Amino acid sequence: MNRSINFGGAQALVVFFLLTHVSISLLHAGPDETGGVKPRVVVLPAEHSPGVKAAFAKQMKDVFAAVTPVSEERLPDFSAALTDALVGSKKYDVLERSALEAVTKELHLGHTEFADLDRAVQMGKLLNADYVLLPEIRLITASVTKSEVPFVPAMKKSINAVMSVRVRLVEVATSRLARSFSEEILHAGPGTASGGGSADQALLYAQSVYRAAAAEVVAALTKPDGQVGATESAQAKEPSNKRGEISASGEEPNR
Repeated sequence: MNRSINFGGAQALVVFFLLTHVSISLLHAGPDETGGVKPRVVVLPAEHSPGVKAAFAKQMKDVFAAVTPVSEERLPDFSAALTDALVGSKKYDVLERSALEAVTKELHLGHTEFADLDRAVQMGKLLNADYVLLPEIRLITASVTKSEVPFVPAMKKSINAVMSVRVRLVEVATSRLARSFSEEILHAGPGTASGGGSADQALLYAQSVYRAAAAEVVAALTKPDGQVGATESAQAKEPSNKRGEISASGEEPNR
């Protein structure tokens, strides 16, 4: 049974604030390529397992032999990468981050509360979203591998990164977990390790890792149930006539 969170007067104030101060706009809103109405999705800030960001920032400094430390705060925003990938797929309408920030600010929600499914549903309702996407980064590592260069007495150094993510897609109208799966993404380059690197070089590489992982996650969302890596839950719902429902294949039902 789903628990219901009642914000009382706070919820009414949030709705009033959104209507009078915030334009809940969509990124690339409108019909999809087949003329159907795209599902409206809000992407919550990504959760990180304890110590993951700090460890990855240190690895980036070591791998690139950066003179200055790689700041944990400057690491890429995985939710932003997911948003870009969702928009690029042209299968979803994605709410802008400013609308989400307005809701969380008015409700005084802390970052740790984003992982709560009930809170996610409540925010989705306030934002008139069909689905809420909750990403979690469980592990991200980077290492240097060496390989021989043909016909040359030298060794080539390459950087490999592995990111393990968990994604939950919640249907707002029913509060059900529509999709839940884990993906482990291997990112081999681009990037070569050399001495005297910079923090900026390391951050550019980190950004490429996050973007590659986001693309893999969005691709997995559109796969038929049972084909997603390490599927935890795949409760496909029959197509209906309501706006932008995601069917088992990740496509919208024909109209």
